[in-house]
Amino acid sequence: MQVEAIYRQGRLEFLTPLRLKQDPLRVVVEVPDEAIDAAIRTEVSTGGLAGNLPSEVVAHARAKREMLDAIRNAPPPPDDELPAMSDKQCERLEALALREDR
Repeated sequence: MQVEAIYRQGRLEFLTPLRLKQDPLRVVVEVPDEAIDAAIRTEVSTGGLAGNLPSEVVAHARAKREMLDAIRNAPPPPDDELPAMSDKQCERLEALALREDR
């Protein structure tokens, strides 16, 4: 759902009042390029990386970030495809169960 808002002193004010189910809520905000200070625009376009780094370093860091994001956002495998638990994992799971019983 797209809603209009006004940015004023670090806060977004929705033009249409909303009652949100979740707090906090992560949102994506589209800001016109001309509204952003040029120094800040460079930092945002490099993904928060220092603007003084060579472009190949920034490109390498961006590729690594994308790779990590892909790993973080990948769905877990189905239960029937998981490997069998090792003896050490079973012992740790039993130890955790004993702690819960206390």
